[in-house]
Amino acid sequence: MSENLDRLRAALADRYAIERELGQGGMATVYLARDLKHDRLVALKILRPEFGAAVGPERFLREIRVTAKLQHPHILPLLDSGTLEDGPGLLRPYYVMPYVEGESLRDRLVRERQLPVEEAVRIALDVAAALAYAHSQGVVHRDIKPDNILLSDKQPVLADFGIARAVSVAGGERLTETGLALGTPQYMSPEQAAGDPSMNARTDVYALGCVLYEMLAGDPPFTGSSVQAVIARHMAEPVPRLRTVRVTVPERLERVITRALAKAPADRFATAEEFAGALSASTRSPSRPHGRPIGTRSRTAAILIAALATGAAVVRFWPHPSGPSVSPSASLIAVLPFNPSGADTALSRLGRDLVFTLSAELDGLGGIRVVDAHTVLAQARQGGLYSLAEEAALARRFGAGSSVHGSLVREGANVRLDFALLPTDTTAAPLARGSVTGAPDSIAALTDSAARVLLGEIWARGSAPTPSLDVALKTRSVPALRAFLTGEGEMASAQWDSAATSYGRAIQADPTFWLAYARYVYARNWSLEEAPDTVLSALARHRFDLPDRERLTTEAILLRAKDSTALSLDRAREVSERYPDSWFGWLIYADNLSHDGPLLGHPRAEARAGFERVVELNPNLIPGWEHLTLLALLDHDTLLVRRNLGELERLRAGPMLTAGGYGNLLLQFRFLEARERGDTTSVRVLSDSIARDPAPAAVPDGSFYDAFRYGFSDEQIRVSEKALKVLTSPARLAAHRRLIAFSWAARGAWDSALVAMDRLVATGADSEAALQSYGLAVVGAWLDALEPSEAAARRGLALAAARSDSSRSAEVAWLDGLAAYAQRDRQALERAQAELREWEGSASTAPVRSLNAFAQALGGSTREAAETMARLEWQEAAVGAPGFASHPYAIAVDRLAAAGWLSATGDADQAARLLTWVDGPFLLHPSTFCSITLTGLVDLERGRIEERRGHAELARTYYREFVGRYDRPVPSQRHLVEEAKAAIARLAPRGN
Repeated sequence: MSENLDRLRAALADRYAIERELGQGGMATVYLARDLKHDRLVALKILRPEFGAAVGPERFLREIRVTAKLQHPHILPLLDSGTLEDGPGLLRPYYVMPYVEGESLRDRLVRERQLPVEEAVRIALDVAAALAYAHSQGVVHRDIKPDNILLSDKQPVLADFGIARAVSVAGGERLTETGLALGTPQYMSPEQAAGDPSMNARTDVYALGCVLYEMLAGDPPFTGSSVQAVIARHMAEPVPRLRTVRVTVPERLERVITRALAKAPADRFATAEEFAGALSASTRSPSRPHGRPIGTRSRTAAILIAALATGAAVVRFWPHPSGPSVSPSASLIAVLPFNPSGADTALSRLGRDLVFTLSAELDGLGGIRVVDAHTVLAQARQGGLYSLAEEAALARRFGAGSSVHGSLVREGANVRLDFALLPTDTTAAPLARGSVTGAPDSIAALTDSAARVLLGEIWARGSAPTPSLDVALKTRSVPALRAFLTGEGEMASAQWDSAATSYGRAIQADPTFWLAYARYVYARNWSLEEAPDTVLSALARHRFDLPDRERLTTEAILLRAKDSTALSLDRAREVSERYPDSWFGWLIYADNLSHDGPLLGHPRAEARAGFERVVELNPNLIPGWEHLTLLALLDHDTLLVRRNLGELERLRAGPMLTAGGYGNLLLQFRFLEARERGDTTSVRVLSDSIARDPAPAAVPDGSFYDAFRYGFSDEQIRVSEKALKVLTSPARLAAHRRLIAFSWAARGAWDSALVAMDRLVATGADSEAALQSYGLAVVGAWLDALEPSEAAARRGLALAAARSDSSRSAEVAWLDGLAAYAQRDRQALERAQAELREWEGSASTAPVRSLNAFAQALGGSTREAAETMARLEWQEAAVGAPGFASHPYAIAVDRLAAAGWLSATGDADQAARLLTWVDGPFLLHPSTFCSITLTGLVDLERGRIEERRGHAELARTYYREFVGRYDRPVPSQRHLVEEAKAAIARLAPRGN
C-alpha cells in the first residue's frame, strides 16, 4: 500500500471517501474515491512524495487550472484539485478526475498485444482530435502512453492532460536537480528526452506515433534494458520497419507513422490535425480514383474514416499550416436552391433537396465551410428566380465569399444540372462552372457528380478529393435518404410533427442513420413530445457519429432531458458560437435561455437577443416570434409587441398557433398587448373571448400565456370570474379558482387569497387544493402578511390530503419548518427537520438543506445560512431541481431568503443573480406557478439591492414594478408600498 489509507481518509473526510488504491500512475498514486458532494465515483490522484516535494504546490495548482478549462469528448476533465499535509510545512498536491468504467489501452494491449488495423487507427484518430483541440488552447500533454488512454464503451478518453506540464512548470529546476524525469521513455520524443524547454505539439505527435506503432506491432518502436538505452535508441536509431512484424499494415500507413516518429521535430507532422488527415488518407481504399491530400478535411463525417465517429470536428475550421486547399472566395460557400425549368413541382423539390445534400458533401473539404442549408432555405424566396445580383446579396448576408447556383432541366428520363460557383463580388470571374446529368431520383449520384466537378475546378494543391454523399450523411439507403430529405424540408418550415414522422421513416429504413435520429429527437423536442427512450439511448451512444454541429445540438437536448440544465445550456451556447449561421442551433440556445437561463442567473435580455438572431436567420419561424412576443410583454416594450404580433398575424396559419395544446395564442397575445397599452375596450372584449375559449390551455392548467404570469393579476381575476360563470368543466373551474387565489396574493391581498383558496377546497374538485391552501397560508405568515394561526387552521386538511403520498407528506414537513421559522420556534423547526429527513430518506436532499439554512439563520449565522441556501439553489438549478419539484413555493421562498441574507452580508451581486429567476415567464418547473405569486416582492427586493449597488434608475424600475403589482396590500404590508414609493421619489433624477 503506497499510502496510509486511514490518514488519507481522515484528511479528505469532508469531501471524499477513499475506497481503495487503484495503483501507481506515473507521477501519482491513484485512488478510487466517492465525491460526497455529488455522490459519484472519482479517481483521486495524489502526486508521489518525490514529485510532491519537488514542485511548488501553489504554482502547481495555478498551472493545473489551464487543464481545468479543457472540454472535449476525448479528454477526461479535471474536477477538483488541492493539497494535503504530508509532514510539518510540507504539502502534497492532488487532483481529481472522473472514474472511467472499463479499461485502459494498456490493459487491452496486455490482453491482446496487437489490435486490428482499423481499430488502432480509429483510437489514434480520436486521440489526435483531443490533442488538436488541446494544442489550440496552448496545452501540450507531454505524457501520451497507453496507460493514459482510457477505453470507455470503446471510446478513447485521454487522461492526465497537462499534468506533466503543470509539474514541469511548478517544479522548475528542482526536478532537474533531483533527477526526476517527466514522461515515459518508450514514448518520449528525442527533444523531450534532451530536456528541450521549447518542445511543442510535435512532441505529442511523436508519442502518439509510438502508441499507434505499439497497437499494430505489439511493442513500442524502441525498447531496451534501461531507461538510458531506450532514450539512446529514440535519439539515434531509425524507426524499425513495422511491416516486418506485421505485413497486413498498409504501406501508406507505415509511411505516416514513420514520419510521425522523425527524429527532428521539423520533419514530423506540424499538428495533430495534420497527422489525423494523413492517417485517414492512408487507410482509405486504394480503389478510389483520388486520395485526399494530407490535412485537407477535418470535418468528422467526411475527413476521417467512418470508424472515427468522434468529436474531432473541434478542429474543423482551424487554419491549415500548409495553406488552404481552395481560394479564399471558396472558403465559405452558400449553396442556393436550384431553379427548375418551368412549373415542375418535382424539380422544385429536387432543387431544394440539393441544397441539403451538396452542402453536406462540400462542408469541411479542403477547409471549405458551407452556410447552414436550413438557414439558406429559410431566407430564399419560395419558387422565385433570382438575378445574379440578388443571389450575390443573399450569399453576402451570411458572410459567404461565393455561392453555388444553377438550374434543373429535364432531358428525357434524366435531368441535367447546370451550375456555377460565383464570387459574391459580382465583378469577379466565376470560380467554377459545370453540368452533370443523371436520373432525377438519384440525388446521391447528382450530388457526387456536381461536387466532384466543383472541387476539381477550385482545388489549389494536389489532387482534389473524391466526395461521397454516403460518407457525408453516413447512409447508403435510398429510402432512408428520401425520407430524411423530406424531413429536412419540413423542418425548414418548422413543421415539427411532420418532420418527426419523416425522420422516423428514415430510421426505419436505416436503423444506423444517426443523423436522422438526431433530427427526429430535435423535431419531437419542439413538438413537446420526448422521443422514446430507445431512440434517446441509441443516439446518446452514437452521438459522436454525427457532424459536430448536430452532436452539440443533440447533447444539449439529451442533457436537458436528463435534468442537466446547466450543461445543456453550455452545449447550446457552443453551437451558437461555433455555428452562428444555424437558426435551429440558435433556437435551442435561446429556448434554453428563456426556460432555464433565469434560474441560472441569466437576465431576460440574453434570451431576447437569442430569439432576435433566430428570426433574423429564419423570418418565418413561428416559435421565434412567439417567444419574442412573450419576452417583449415582460419588458413592457409595446412597440416590439406590436411588431411581433404583426409577424405572427402574417404566419397565423402555422401549426404552432392552431395545435399542440397551446390554445388560441393570438387571442391571448392580443389580450395581453391591449392590456399593456391600456386599451380597456379591447381588453373587455378579448377577456370575454378568453373566458369562453374551449382550448384546455387557453388560460389555466399550466399555461405559459395567462395574464397572471405577466403581472396583470387584476385582469386575471376578471377573466377567471367570467369563466366561472360560463364554464362547466370541473377541472377548468378549479383551475380558474386557483388562479383567482394566486392573483389576489400577487396583489398583496393575502386575506382574499385565502378566502378564494378555501372556496376551491370546499368544492372537493381539486386534490391539490388543501396542500396549496396550507402553503399559501404558511408563506403569507412567513412574509408577515398573515397571522400564523391561519396556517395552523389549515394544516389538518393538508395532512389528511398528504397521508397516502410520501412526497406530499414531505411537502407538509417543509412547510411546517417554514412556519416554525416564521414564529422563531427553534424546537418546532428541529421537529420539522427530523420529520422531513424521515420522509425524504436522506439528509442531503434539497428540502432538508433548505430547512438547514433557515435553522442557521434562526441561530444567528446569517452568512452561513446565505451560503448554504445560495449553494443549494445554484446546484438545484444546474440539474433542473428534480429533488425539489414537490415543494411548489421553494424557488421563491428560498431565493428571496438567500437574497436578503446575502445582501445584508455584502454580497449584493450574487443576491441579484439569484432573483433573475422571475425574468422568465415560462420556466419549465413545477414550482414556478406558485412561486410566481411572489414576483412583486422579488421586485421590491431587487429594487433594494440595486439601490445598494448604486444603480438608481434600475432600482426605480423595480420599485415601480412592485408598486404596480402589489396594489392591494393587507394592512401589515402597506409599509412596503410606502417604502417603494419613497424610494421612487428619492431616486428620481434631479429636476424631475
